[in-house]
Amino acid sequence: MKLEIDNVSMRYRTRRKDVLALKNTTFGVKENEFVSLVGVSGCGKSTLLNLIAGLQAPTGGEIRLDDSVVRGPGVDRGVVFQSYSLLPWLTAGQNIEFALKEARDPDRDRKARARELLDTVGLGDFVDAHPAQLSGGMRQRVAIARVMAYRPRVMLMDEPFGALDALTRTLMQELLMRVWEEHKLTVVFVTHDISEAVFLSDRVVVMSSRAEGGLHDIAIDLPRGRSAATPDDPRFAELSGRILDLVREEARTVNHF
Repeated sequence: MKLEIDNVSMRYRTRRKDVLALKNTTFGVKENEFVSLVGVSGCGKSTLLNLIAGLQAPTGGEIRLDDSVVRGPGVDRGVVFQSYSLLPWLTAGQNIEFALKEARDPDRDRKARARELLDTVGLGDFVDAHPAQLSGGMRQRVAIARVMAYRPRVMLMDEPFGALDALTRTLMQELLMRVWEEHKLTVVFVTHDISEAVFLSDRVVVMSSRAEGGLHDIAIDLPRGRSAATPDDPRFAELSGRILDLVREEARTVNHF
């Protein structure tokens, strides 16, 4: 396995009580695999992503990347958040050049490398534009290109398209598919959108917020080369319905419906 989540638990201590965000969570992600995490709010999706990123340490179990235990942040894990987190005083190209410098990229011509990465996400003509001059979808594309500059072993994405309008979101999904297929990335992707998860993923992991709950691991056996026609496939509807039923059942249990 490229990435191993081994019996991971996460407990937060507050003044009034302890909160168990994750309990004994175990699954793996293969190299070049695209895995989405879905589930009701509070089930620990973003918590788990932060643990993989090394932004927090689990209170139980361990996370391993290429057989090495994750003990903190590193450029081997690139993170794309819903907020774009671009440096507003730098141009799109300079944002990526900054990432290349931080990653100690050996390529001396960072300007050309930045242009190449922006070309990958369809923004080569906007290398000199500042974030304020770009739309939300364009800024997120720069954010993805910036993470790719690190050449991470795993790309972690936390609701990256959640703030976008429906059309832009669809176009961003198709773009991400093309980039993933071309560059063979290993991706862990958090989303509330079940259709998005089915469209993008090799597997969808349905997480549970209950302490005694487990995980449902659903293989997405739709052929690759997915397109705008993919949601019309009856198998797409079948898989989406199955995952929706699991999430609904979880919501009923958690909220006592």
